[in-house]
Amino acid sequence: MAKPYDVEMIRDFIDHLMWEVRISAMETQRDNVKPNPELVDQLKKYVDKRGVVGLLNVNELQDDVGGEFGQRARHILRDKLNAQRKDWLLHMEGLGELFQEALQCAEKPKHLSKVVTMAHTVLEESGIEYGMLSMFPLYELNELQNEEFREQVVRPADLIFGVHPDRVGEGACFFGLERLKQIAAGMQGGGAKGIRFRIDWTEESEHLEMLCAAVTVLKGKDCYSEYLKYCKEMDGD
Repeated sequence: MAKPYDVEMIRDFIDHLMWEVRISAMETQRDNVKPNPELVDQLKKYVDKRGVVGLLNVNELQDDVGGEFGQRARHILRDKLNAQRKDWLLHMEGLGELFQEALQCAEKPKHLSKVVTMAHTVLEESGIEYGMLSMFPLYELNELQNEEFREQVVRPADLIFGVHPDRVGEGACFFGLERLKQIAAGMQGGGAKGIRFRIDWTEESEHLEMLCAAVTVLKGKDCYSEYLKYCKEMDGD
């Protein structure tokens, strides 16, 4: 007799791996990075639940060499791991919707999953949020602490978004609402410089206020409230 997939275990495995890769990507950015306690708490849930300490190798140099040579070797290894982790994270985030859909289907192994989409929804979602948003580079909020990053990346941006850490395509516009409307309407879309920040949307988090404040300082204002109003108008509320 065929045995269905253990959906809960697969979902835990994917979430566990996602958090571990995300933490590793942050910790390999530079030397002596302190672990983010919020991210560590998320990872700990799966470590405690499944009894698996880690899903990634612990990478160390074979020879414990000191001095400038050893430091250089450690930096090269760190940078290599950081590039690898960021690449993995990008690919995992890109597959987020696929994992979600597959797990939903696996929960009902005896039935084909059918999704009916209204035509007007397809037209509305053909704009920037679902077409171009995933193409914009994704950053962590803590990178706003770097002055060079603020001046060279944030200040020149035409569009700034805050996005959900796990659900690809979900987010809000914090700057560039007028440009967003033009692109959604098929006008002046080419060449728009957009960036995304991964933020925690829970009530306990201060990410929303942090991003609004940073955008206001660097761009003169933020349009988060205007964006919410625009979305309600699009939905016909």
